[in-house]
Amino acid sequence: MPERRTRIWSAMGRAIFPELRRNVYGGKLEPVQVFERSELPIQEDAKSALELLSTGFEVSWFRVAAPRIWTAIVKPLESTRDHFGLRQECFVIGHAFPKDFHERTLLQGPPADVEFRVDPQVRLVVSKAPLAEASCAAWAARHKMSIVLLTPDKRPSNESQEEYLYRLLSIAFWRRDLFAESEPVRLRSEFFGRETAVNEVLSHIVSGSPVAVFGLRKIGKSSLLARVIDLLEADESSLTATTVLLGNSARIRGGRWWVAATDVLSGLQQKLLRFATSINSPKAAGTNYLVNWTWPPPR
Repeated sequence: MPERRTRIWSAMGRAIFPELRRNVYGGKLEPVQVFERSELPIQEDAKSALELLSTGFEVSWFRVAAPRIWTAIVKPLESTRDHFGLRQECFVIGHAFPKDFHERTLLQGPPADVEFRVDPQVRLVVSKAPLAEASCAAWAARHKMSIVLLTPDKRPSNESQEEYLYRLLSIAFWRRDLFAESEPVRLRSEFFGRETAVNEVLSHIVSGSPVAVFGLRKIGKSSLLARVIDLLEADESSLTATTVLLGNSARIRGGRWWVAATDVLSGLQQKLLRFATSINSPKAAGTNYLVNWTWPPPR
């Protein structure tokens, strides 16, 4: 029985890895050989996922990373490459634990000597753990990348493997919300448009008049103000202190508005200290006079 199962796995492995050639990554074993020599649980875990991937990719590298964890590098077939614009190979992480999924699993990466071949903005993750989808979504938002979660056992019976794979890739690459950012945009290269609004806010600040920014949730108010702050901080012709106050913070609630005043004065002090340091002023080594500042003042 074991010999028969080995022959079945061998045949299945050679079907998934169509080109048995010398490993272009410098390894001594071909991907199919690594797969065949891996433990049976790893083969069982990876079998359905690799069969699904083989409808749109060619497996060019396969390794066992840890118990129930395997990794692979897949090269898109011509049809997949042209359809989704995938110009590089993709890294695959196989996670076979049925219940637990930790984000540290996503720290797996390709070998350093072949990293240049792999698209750093795309990851394929195979897992059926309940928390895999939420963890992958959080990781993708935090690292600004696309993660395709593959669950071969959830393929509908009326859908072919190729159709199912294309649907999952389409959801990850085309139907994702590009504006669903978990944090405000801070990089200049990621901030587009709204120059008129930015200049209007800046003109009010420079002239000393108050200004407020109103808008719906997730419309980009924090990103706009972050851009304004960056421009003010970069201006060396004037001394401007910026402080971010969260109005819904527990520190502000209950009428403790002296906390806001402390934040403003602390921000001004830090800007003055940075300015003094930049001109080599001896005052830069002074004492932080606001450390013990409180309001109302003690009687």
